[in-house]
Amino acid sequence: MTFQNEYVPKAESEKSEFLLQVRSKLRLGYVSNDKWTVDRENDMALVRTGCGREIDDHDEDYWTFLRGNDTYRFDTRLLSSHELSGKRKYLKRSIRFRAAAGLSNPTDEVIQLIKCALTTYKDYGLISEYESCELVLINHEGEVL
Repeated sequence: MTFQNEYVPKAESEKSEFLLQVRSKLRLGYVSNDKWTVDRENDMALVRTGCGREIDDHDEDYWTFLRGNDTYRFDTRLLSSHELSGKRKYLKRSIRFRAAAGLSNPTDEVIQLIKCALTTYKDYGLISEYESCELVLINHEGEVL
């Protein structure tokens, strides 16, 4: 299971037909600080739509994942982090999916695709500045996903 990450330059994010369709499906509008990673071949996109700004939530990130016509919104909170060696990193994050009209419930396959998208190396510092990342996701019940 893979997610083919593509860097999306700012100019393209404003003009690309694929991204215009994604923005429309996700009802994102034009957020100037959003961070994209896309897999056009498999019709998937992951966007970081925000982060916590207060002391209590500064380690939270807010995400939207699109796979075909299915939309998933979720939050992650950093629980622990350390460098393993060189350009490798270990991250432990809690994940909470949002339930609302128009949002899909994630299957195990979708959770693994999201995990791949979050951990695959991206150029230009998007989401991960490391060549590889071990990511452990923990659900609200404390179970490893």
